[in-house]
Amino acid sequence: MKLILMSITVALLQTEIFGSEADVTCTAIQYIELGTSGMVNCKFDEGYFGVFWYNSTEYTYTRPVIYLQGSEKGGRGYKSGEFDIYPNGSLIINNATMQHDHFFTVIVLEALTDPPSPIFIQVVVSVKPAQVYPQIDSCGNERICVNQVRRKLDLRCRVTNARPAAQLLWLVRALPSDLNVTLETLLLEESLNHTTIVKTTYSIQSLNRFALLMCKETSLHQVLKQSESWILLENSLHNISNMTSVIKNIEIKSKMELLCSDSTMLYLSWGKIMLDGSFSNLAYNIPSEDWNKTVHSSTYHHKRITNCL
Repeated sequence: MKLILMSITVALLQTEIFGSEADVTCTAIQYIELGTSGMVNCKFDEGYFGVFWYNSTEYTYTRPVIYLQGSEKGGRGYKSGEFDIYPNGSLIINNATMQHDHFFTVIVLEALTDPPSPIFIQVVVSVKPAQVYPQIDSCGNERICVNQVRRKLDLRCRVTNARPAAQLLWLVRALPSDLNVTLETLLLEESLNHTTIVKTTYSIQSLNRFALLMCKETSLHQVLKQSESWILLENSLHNISNMTSVIKNIEIKSKMELLCSDSTMLYLSWGKIMLDGSFSNLAYNIPSEDWNKTVHSSTYHHKRITNCL
């Protein structure tokens, strides 16, 4: 078997690249997470003579780092334990490091006499950020929050320490489709990872009663577990003096349920009017959540006028 391998190597050294009859399908860019075992996946015709993987785009004057010929595996990458090869010919990287972030070459031969036809595959070693969803600065650590707009509100959303860089957009919920309101995108490179920041601005003039904004990851290779975060903007100058009032008494330190339902509502906000006339938000809902709000442990600070808006 060693003599056959030497013959293949000589053939690869001396032959120009022509089209191969073998049916090979590989995704051009493939991602493997740093510190994990991952597969560079390709689909080969059954019954091939051999599959040969190279650790760069240079294959004419180098030996394969790993190969599969019949049932025999070999190559310095296989002997060192850095690589393995799946029975279907796909490459396995046993422990992905940044040294694997480059192009690989694979050649499959249906027969010993076939001319080599290389396929180049870019492997990107990815890094998952610590955060689970896009972080909206005005929301702190919350994925969904509410904020009042008095004059103008500058909004930022970010994904920190990711590889590849996350792609983000600011969208505002509208009919028939969401609108892109992103004003600026910043990309900061920190060592080998990236931080993406998107900015937008919302003013009181462009806000009726509510506006629902979404920060959304649109990367082809999603780096976050949850791609969307939301902020419900509320017009602080909206006139609530003409709203219908209902008086409800509740025993102190008891549970109180305040029900508010209307099939025409898109957004809902529970708030209270303070003694100085200012409005303070208690809770909010967007269409995917329950419209009813429960206020627990009624104490003195709940003794205010509470509104369902």
